[in-house]
Amino acid sequence: MVEIRHPTAEDAVSVAEAEKQCFPAAESASEEKIRGRIAAYGDQCWLLLEDGALAAYIFAMASDEADFLDGMYVDPSLHNPRGAWHMFVTFGVSPRFRGKDYGTVLLRHALDDAKAQGRKGCVGCCKEHMLKYYAPFGFRDEGVCGSELGGAEWHQVRLVF
Repeated sequence: MVEIRHPTAEDAVSVAEAEKQCFPAAESASEEKIRGRIAAYGDQCWLLLEDGALAAYIFAMASDEADFLDGMYVDPSLHNPRGAWHMFVTFGVSPRFRGKDYGTVLLRHALDDAKAQGRKGCVGCCKEHMLKYYAPFGFRDEGVCGSELGGAEWHQVRLVF
C-alpha cells in the first residue's frame, strides 16, 4: 500500500538514512537538521511510503525570496508560512524504490499542494544531469546558481504556476 503524508519527528531517522543513500555526505542533511526542518515547516514536506517503508521524500519551505539561498539548507527559521515561493530543500527517492515512478507521484502531489496554497510557484536546485527530470513538469533551468552545497555545481530550476 502506498501512502503520502507529512513527516513527524519520528520520521527524522528514516529520512536522514535516505539522505545518506541519495546524496554524497557533503550534501546530505543530518538527522538533527531534518528534525529542525520538520519542527519548522513539516506541513510543507511530504513522504511517500510503500507498506510503511520510506520510498520518497520532499522537504520544502516557503519564502518571499525569489532565488534559492544556501542558508535554506541549514536555517529552518528562513521559512515564511505566507511566502510566495515554495523552495525545495531536498527531494530524494530511496534507491531500492527507484524505477517505480514514486518521485513523479510525490512531486506532482507537492506541486498540487503548493498551487492550492496560493504560491507563485516552486524553486529548487539540482545538478545538470537532473534538469531533464524536472523539465516535463514545467520547470525551467535558470542556469548555474550561487549554491555552494557540497562544492558541487547546481542549477536553479523554477516552475511558475
